[in-house]
Amino acid sequence: MEKVLLRIVDSKPYKLDDLLNNPLLSEKDEADSLKYLRTENKKERAVANILRNKYIGKCTISSRGKPLAKGKHFNISHSKGIVCLATSNKDVGVDLEVIRPVDIDFKEFISSKDEKNLIHDDETFFMIWTNKESLLKCMGLGMKSSMDKVPSLPFNNIKFFDKQYFYSKSIKYKNSIITITRVSAEPFEIEIKEETI
Repeated sequence: MEKVLLRIVDSKPYKLDDLLNNPLLSEKDEADSLKYLRTENKKERAVANILRNKYIGKCTISSRGKPLAKGKHFNISHSKGIVCLATSNKDVGVDLEVIRPVDIDFKEFISSKDEKNLIHDDETFFMIWTNKESLLKCMGLGMKSSMDKVPSLPFNNIKFFDKQYFYSKSIKYKNSIITITRVSAEPFEIEIKEETI
């Protein structure tokens, strides 16, 4: 069975200045990290840029806004101090969300009728959310589609969307949900590597 490598870093223990002085961070990456208001977000972005530079290298941005690297398929996500980099041999999208309370109006906004019937807690909501967002990121669409039209079901299975087959797999990591989606109808394993910077 094919594998997706998922590298995970907890950015919370690091000082922002130490991250910004990391030799893997370019001046452009530093400016990119500093554009955020909250220190937590600056640290997440710095760690994401360091991971990308260490394992992926030079990237370009597609017309849809997806980062691309010659011969490499990857995607990055971060939430509440946790940063992850997914790499695969096929187009891949990853979304990580720390489970937290969510406003009911937002749950209604992003969910189809079948999905609304499943949402009885915040963990299930984030299973739905990460399945949708990882699929869009895999396609390079970001949040440009009507979220209620993007399929999240069935979990950990094949989905058909926009004339393509995808396979999504979700895991619970600490107090988070991480979903990885690949362009393929074939299942895959997730290999987790917890890393330090």
